[in-house]
Amino acid sequence: MIGVIPKPRQVEVVEEFFELFKTPWELYRPGQVYDAIIATADEIPEVTGRLLLVYSPATKSIDARIGIAACGRRHGAILSDRDISLPIYGDLLTFANTSKAVPCVTAGSEIAGLRVESPDSFVIRLGYDLFDEVEFVLSTGQPVEHAPIPTLDIHIRMLREWILQAGIPLLEIPPTPAHRSFIVCLTHDIDFV
Repeated sequence: MIGVIPKPRQVEVVEEFFELFKTPWELYRPGQVYDAIIATADEIPEVTGRLLLVYSPATKSIDARIGIAACGRRHGAILSDRDISLPIYGDLLTFANTSKAVPCVTAGSEIAGLRVESPDSFVIRLGYDLFDEVEFVLSTGQPVEHAPIPTLDIHIRMLREWILQAGIPLLEIPPTPAHRSFIVCLTHDIDFV
């Protein structure tokens, strides 16, 4: 189960995001045990879990606790996660290189995401707000120059991979039938009766 700690205005976007990333989730409840926790809220409570993903273009109190420091902030960027390019449309916080963390996402030569590992848990700190990015793509849409990039699918793929890399099994309902690469849904619309 994924626990989500969003900003209050992001709850509807979170619901839409998990319509696409079809896996069990709920809004974070104190005292509940979660395999993974996704946080974008301004105030993040002390949480326990195997994986904590913190998305924010602002410095958080957890940054000092896990030994990372902000380096700079800008608006928009193209991120790289291995061989994938991901456009970010909102603000982006970059981080200083540190021996306590391993870079997992970059923006050119800058670090946009860090992974901090302890014996029993992982923290992945990302310098952008996942749900603000999802809201932008769903409500405004991507600029034409980024139209060929499946931005939401890449966000989901990255999240899926980080959960699996943390050793957390993931129940996900695929968008297509087993052993098929696509599905077709035929509908019709009646404008006048």
